[in-house]
Amino acid sequence: MGEFSGALHKAIEGSGLTIYRIAKDSGLDFSAVSRFYHGERDLTLTSADKLADFFELEVKKKAKPKRKK
Repeated sequence: MGEFSGALHKAIEGSGLTIYRIAKDSGLDFSAVSRFYHGERDLTLTSADKLADFFELEVKKKAKPKRKK
């Protein structure tokens, strides 16, 4: 699982909400969210955006480690 999809998965898991409630409140199809959560399929970028908005997640660029010369 990638870092972004892992963050979405953790947000779902830690929310205390049912997958049905998350799907309904974020405007996504229940089966799409359920299949994503159970590792059966990936999300489209549009769906990932909706989940990120729902959970108020933010994407940040990682700082690169400084190179030694």
